[in-house]
Parts: sequence; C-alpha cells; structure tokens
Amino acid sequence: MLIMSKEAKKVFAKYNYFSLLKEDVFIANNESTKKNEPDINMRILSFTQKEKKILHPKDIEFFLKEILMQKKTILSNRLKIVKVIFYVWVDELADQIRWSFISYDSPEISLPFGCNLIYSSSMLAIIQNYLKSENLELCLTESEDFQEAEDVVDEYLLTVYKEDL
Repeated sequence: MLIMSKEAKKVFAKYNYFSLLKEDVFIANNESTKKNEPDINMRILSFTQKEKKILHPKDIEFFLKEILMQKKTILSNRLKIVKVIFYVWVDELADQIRWSFISYDSPEISLPFGCNLIYSSSMLAIIQNYLKSENLELCLTESEDFQEAEDVVDEYLLTVYKEDL
C-alpha cells in the first residue's frame, strides 16, 4: 500500500494514476522494436500549480517507488534474461515528471535524450525541483532559426535519476 497523504491520494485518483501500477513494461525482442521501447514505456505525472502546492515530494517519491517495485515484480522472470533501467526526469516545457524503462545488453547504454545529461543519485531531488517549478513556455516564432533551437537543445543539461532493476 502506498504511504501517501490523504490529499495526494485524492489528486492521484483524480488523474487515475494508480492504474499505472498495473501496467506491463514493453521489452523489445529485436533491434527494430528496440528504438521504440523508451517511448512505449514512458509515462507522465502532471499537476496544476495548485496541486503542486498540496503535494509533498515524498508523496510522489512513494508513488514512483511503488511503480518501480511493481515493475520489478512484473519483470521478475524476464530480468533473468535482460537488464532494464528505470529512469525519471522532468520535462520542463510540458511541466511533467516523466519516467520510462529501457532494456540493454551491454554496459554502454545511453539514455534516449538529445541533450547532455546530469545523473542524480536522488529521485527526491528531481521531484522537489518539479514541485518548485512553474510551467515554462518556450515558443519559436516563424522567423526564428530552427538551427538556433537545436543549438539550445545541444547545450541543455537534463537531470535524470536512473536505477537498474
């Protein structure tokens, strides 16, 4: 059972987030489907600014740890054959906490982001940053150079928490 505040349970129930606990994890069985794994497995949590003020970082951390525990159980037989990474990050433009699972067979795994990564040893720190943030809007006008936008992405540092299952 999740250890969450009463208020957090109401917010999570409002968005039906508890149903995410029962979902399976897609593990690719060939190279052509492997590239789709991160997108297929990606899930999000998104809250209004008012809800972000109600939620405590530990509420979200407990939920994500429960997700992790449930997925370990679901994958228990398959984990003997394949290695899987669980990773969490904040999409600042969408104002969402996101997570996904990716399988790998070599130690040279790289997460599927087009920017530079900073690895955090604390999922809680990522959650705290999310709850403190306000929705950022980055809009390109038609006259802006899309190469400049790509340069911004190349220079962007994304903080990610990852854990091997």
